[in-house]
Amino acid sequence: MTEAAQIAAKFSREMISGNDANQLKEMTSKGAKVNAKPDVEAFRKAVQPVYAKAREKYGADVDVFLKDAEMVRKSAR
Repeated sequence: MTEAAQIAAKFSREMISGNDANQLKEMTSKGAKVNAKPDVEAFRKAVQPVYAKAREKYGADVDVFLKDAEMVRKSAR
């Protein structure tokens, strides 16, 4: 079961990656400008007010979600 899940996960990642690449290629061929290396830190800084507003509505759950997202980013590197 575990082996099948690992094979399926790899297949899924490869399929999604290939699909993303094809869509970006199509978009650029139609004139879209794609920033392949965005300034992620600038984006994270810019969205901080959104997180503050979300905390007003959802409380500490926002920080739990952000912490989980950071763990996923670290494990995906």
